[in-house]
Amino acid sequence: MAKRYSTTCAVASTLSIIIGIALVITGSVFVHDMSFLRDSWREIYAISIYSILIGILTIIFSIGLLYVVNRKFPALTIVFSILMLVVVVLTIICLAVLRVGLDNLRRDSYTHTEYLLRNHSTSNTIVDSHSIIGHIQATFGCCDVKKVPDEKNQLLYENPFSSCCVIIVTDFYVNSVVAAHTHTVGFTKDGQVKQDTINVRGFAEPVYYYLRKRYITLMVLDSILIVSLLISAILGLASEYYARQQYEPM
Repeated sequence: MAKRYSTTCAVASTLSIIIGIALVITGSVFVHDMSFLRDSWREIYAISIYSILIGILTIIFSIGLLYVVNRKFPALTIVFSILMLVVVVLTIICLAVLRVGLDNLRRDSYTHTEYLLRNHSTSNTIVDSHSIIGHIQATFGCCDVKKVPDEKNQLLYENPFSSCCVIIVTDFYVNSVVAAHTHTVGFTKDGQVKQDTINVRGFAEPVYYYLRKRYITLMVLDSILIVSLLISAILGLASEYYARQQYEPM
């Protein structure tokens, strides 16, 4: 019986190691890809770093449990099983934060994007908003822009009639129009546009769907990891219990 539990525990621990590695890689990729959004969307950026930490702890403790179970060290088996349960608690906290964040993500994406666009169009000094909006344009192709603009206080328009951001305003939650820079060369039929009208939804929705995928990915990995860690910890404690039973006097 003890051997069966230890073997199953070893399999579960190996699975936990694999998931932990996947979580570290995924979190690292997200931290790198979302660096330009970290000032306005701090939660998902911080959770990605937190996920890397959880993945590292999972790898260390799973390797430790795998070793002590195979070497039949009962006391250390208990220690590593408890440590894995601690990681389960940390992962549950992470999953809960992701769940709440996902519920508020659409509204937050709209709010943050509108704030950045208003700063972009009204100030020459808020360089951060210029940089973030430029990266959003380049990343999601807003206004068909494929590269980050160099202008400090100007949005670029490559093909405004099929743009996600110019001229026609569509509701996101409420009507929200941001006035951008004044220019002399227009894009309407008469060629006269004094001021650009930006559709906030055109910037907010691509960011929302981009971040939503990352929230869901981390939630799926965390859910699988919780199950795997629980199985590993329980089987570790069970193998230790039955191993002790074998050596108790009849």
